[in-house]
Amino acid sequence: TIFMANKDYKAVSIMGVVCFPNMPITCQIRKDNSKKAVMEAFKNHEDIVLVTQITNSVGDDFLACVNSIGTVCTIKKATSDKTGAVVNLVAEGIKRVKLESVVDAPYTTVSVSPVQETVYGSDEERLLFESVKTKVLEYSNQNFELKAELISVLNNVDDINTFVDYSAVLLLKNENKQLALLNDFDTISRLTKLSAYIDEEVEILKLNERLSRKVKESMDKSQKEYYLREQMKAISDELGENSSIFDDYEKKINELDMPQEVKDKAKKELA
Repeated sequence: TIFMANKDYKAVSIMGVVCFPNMPITCQIRKDNSKKAVMEAFKNHEDIVLVTQITNSVGDDFLACVNSIGTVCTIKKATSDKTGAVVNLVAEGIKRVKLESVVDAPYTTVSVSPVQETVYGSDEERLLFESVKTKVLEYSNQNFELKAELISVLNNVDDINTFVDYSAVLLLKNENKQLALLNDFDTISRLTKLSAYIDEEVEILKLNERLSRKVKESMDKSQKEYYLREQMKAISDELGENSSIFDDYEKKINELDMPQEVKDKAKKELA
């Protein structure tokens, strides 16, 4: 698809999703006006602009309700469900654009301008890219939610902006962080932000691992205590005793006049 800057596009606001260039996107369109716009654009082989909605609802001032930067997309597939309530859209991003104005039309149509990306081509930029790429790949290998083939795709991307876009979609779940990268056109700034975001994701991953480990250790300890207690009861039954010594102690603890907190601690020590 050849991107034409001086052209009006049908615009569709999407909520909770950020569309990046060179990345596929799948979403459900529910608003009547947007459904009609998508289906007509698909029928006429037109590109559309997908833009993230930043308010709870879209009012009369469309530009105030959406992100200022959108993405021109090629529609790969658009199908309506049996009820007609939802249009399932499959598209692919082409180019970031700035939304300038809304054009009066049967559908929400916007006039867009191209964005100027700052690429330095310097040694500093290349070294920063290599450093961030290494960090991203290390995190990707620790993230079990990411499939091996997607990690391979990241590893083979050599264009800085494409790498940042891919990383944002595959590794970041926070919409505000994704929008911050979409709205930034300076390669060094984008790399610096991505690096900071990945550091945060690594800390979250480490925290989740620590919590999982503590939960497992706690469960293992409880299971071991339960097993030993049941084993002692079984031995007591084999010896013909009506109750185990542990039951006797527990009964005595319950009969003592002491605070409940102390009783609970005593029972825990007994276990």
